Amino acid sequence: MTFEVPRKDFEMSLMPNTGSSMILVGCSKSGKTTLMKHIYKSYYAKHLPLMFTMNAHAAIYKDMGPRVICFDEYRPNVLKAAHAINSSHDNKFRFLVITDDIVGAKVKNDDQITKLLTVYRNAGIDTIMSMQDLKLLNPIGRNNANYMCVFKQQSPKRWMDVVEELLIHWFPLKADKFEIVKFCIDATKDHSFFFIDNLNNTICLCKLRADQI
Repeated sequence: MTFEVPRKDFEMSLMPNTGSSMILVGCSKSGKTTLMKHIYKSYYAKHLPLMFTMNAHAAIYKDMGPRVICFDEYRPNVLKAAHAINSSHDNKFRFLVITDDIVGAKVKNDDQITKLLTVYRNAGIDTIMSMQDLKLLNPIGRNNANYMCVFKQQSPKRWMDVVEELLIHWFPLKADKFEIVKFCIDATKDHSFFFIDNLNNTICLCKLRADQI
């Protein structure tokens, strides 16, 4: 069976009166951090960026600029404080929360992460979460993401998890799951990624151009 997913340049839009949430999932070196930086520079340059990463010193973050406030571990009190600030000031401040490969059960099951991807959007807080395994995020968070970017996965098993959780309904009803996995492996081997826009119910394949990197 032949599958067709349209290829387009990556483009997203921000909602003017509320925050949005984006999930990037893929294996190491698949292009997640490169896309995260492009999104930040292109769409969130005027936001107040708060980034949680276990490798804040890494060279790949150096060109993000001095405005990014980095934390070398997950701190739920920071999210709670950002929400409290905007609750007291009529959403005056546009916060952007970035997590890049922050892992652990404490993060997955933390109520502040769940609120970040659900109710905190109404407080003007945007989110980009980058991770290597979709299961590092709880189901409530996964199901409430406005945008999903699916990169190359670590193994066919990981691909099967992603297909069953995110992609299966974008393919023909009787399509074989193993054929879908093979299609996904081939489609993402050159740093391409599936871009799912849940706000507009669309999917496409994207790859950053040289001038976007």
